[in-house]
Amino acid sequence: MDGFRGRKFSRHTQHTLGVNTVTLCETTEKDVLMTNIEKIKAFLSIKNFLSLKDQEYLIEKLELSEIDLTKRLRGKENEIELYLILHMLGICNHILAFDEGTSVLTKSYSSDAIIELKNGYRFFMEIKSTDERMFKNSMGNLEKRISFAKSFGLPLFFAIKLNGYWTLYNAEYLVSRNGRIDLVDDFKASEFYTMFESHMITVPKGFKAIRRYNQTEVNDYISKHDDYGFMVNYELYFNEKLIFSFDSKSEKVFYYFVLESLNDAMLMQSKKTSDLENEKILEILELESDIHLSTHGMLLSPIFHLKHHYDFMYDTSTYFQDILNNAPTHLTKEIIFALLFELIQNDVPIKIFTNKEV
Repeated sequence: MDGFRGRKFSRHTQHTLGVNTVTLCETTEKDVLMTNIEKIKAFLSIKNFLSLKDQEYLIEKLELSEIDLTKRLRGKENEIELYLILHMLGICNHILAFDEGTSVLTKSYSSDAIIELKNGYRFFMEIKSTDERMFKNSMGNLEKRISFAKSFGLPLFFAIKLNGYWTLYNAEYLVSRNGRIDLVDDFKASEFYTMFESHMITVPKGFKAIRRYNQTEVNDYISKHDDYGFMVNYELYFNEKLIFSFDSKSEKVFYYFVLESLNDAMLMQSKKTSDLENEKILEILELESDIHLSTHGMLLSPIFHLKHHYDFMYDTSTYFQDILNNAPTHLTKEIIFALLFELIQNDVPIKIFTNKEV
């Protein structure tokens, strides 16, 4: 939104040494996978500086396959998303990520990063993701990774995104589960919310949002919609009681972007639009059933509503690159909780808890 600124392959090469010819099988399946991952990393590092058309051209030039662009690219994007979450939650002294390509030289079972929390606790972190409900890791691979971490005197944790939900487990817990983690069965054992100080949030039904748009261009607006035009006013009600009313000059207009998770949920549950006079549009959204959010989810949600100056929508990797290039971090956990406590003060029965309390 404009308004938010501020295979198994092998290649045989003949080497002639005097009168002897040596045939070397140089490329293995793992080598090809690593090469593809390096291409993906290169693409992610530069996409922020390219238009959508140039991104498509680069994908073609790098010869990235469908698997590269879905499973492997998504895996790297999830890794970046987690680093972004940790940064926005503000709970780390240090996030030191490793280049997995160099670990191949010594055949090391290195993890993705070393994390030091604000309380001084340090650990190796391996980042995994799957679209399935269950994650599986072979016991042999798991034991080698634990052994590597122990050689440095540090514990190993697995941060796993399971079917869209982030979890965190000590590697020893994975051993006790034979390398298998189930989203439902093991959710309460996750350390993600306690160690990273995120929270689960239950938001009750009863919210209603009214968004007013001008289809003709105006100088001051909250955000811009591709179809409806320029949003000039936003009102949020709970059980018909007005909680917030914003225009672009309102002191708390920034709260509108903090509310993107709630707006998205209402948009999915109930939406009505009306054409008004003078090329104006009225949109009414309602929350008809309770929803469950998270602190880190509320921090990420506004990112996907931002439009890049190259005219494509932001994702976590492009936003992360902006931060690496000294752009400000717009949202923090403190801003999220300021909003939540203000809602509670307005008699909205929001529940804030961790997975241990489920």
